[in-house]
Amino acid sequence: MPLTVAGLISILQISRLLHRLPEKETVVITLTMSSLTNIEVPAKLGITKRTVETHQNNIYNKLGVSNI
Repeated sequence: MPLTVAGLISILQISRLLHRLPEKETVVITLTMSSLTNIEVPAKLGITKRTVETHQNNIYNKLGVSNI
């Protein structure tokens, strides 16, 4: 499917926002976007599921996402 100008602008805006996230949040969102579950992500990082959920909520708030 071809990428529209609006789609490209959205990707660029999201990319800029992702680059401003703290390192741990960047790792969490990268693993989340790679289709790992909320059980697999904490196991891979050695943190709790609740910590992953907190990082995800912080990320979503920073990106202006209201509901996933």
